[in-house]
Amino acid sequence: KYYSNEFEVFCEKEIFRLGNQIIIPDRIVRSKDNVYTIIEYKTGKKRISDNKQIEKYKLAMHEMGLKVEKALLVYTGEPLEVMEI
Repeated sequence: KYYSNEFEVFCEKEIFRLGNQIIIPDRIVRSKDNVYTIIEYKTGKKRISDNKQIEKYKLAMHEMGLKVEKALLVYTGEPLEVMEI
């Protein structure tokens, strides 16, 4: 779904936050209705910091006035696992 022509895709774009903080989500997908999905890819084992990282991305986009519908963590190991946060 998120790899079709229905969406505009932004890969590894810098987002500048207050306090000179820069965050770089792996993939942000925007629908025609200006609704966003964040996709973050991870290798290795699940870590609590993975959830905190994607929550930070959601907060930053909310602060920018953007509507985030979903935030997905994709663990690329075997088996592939997708978690909605």
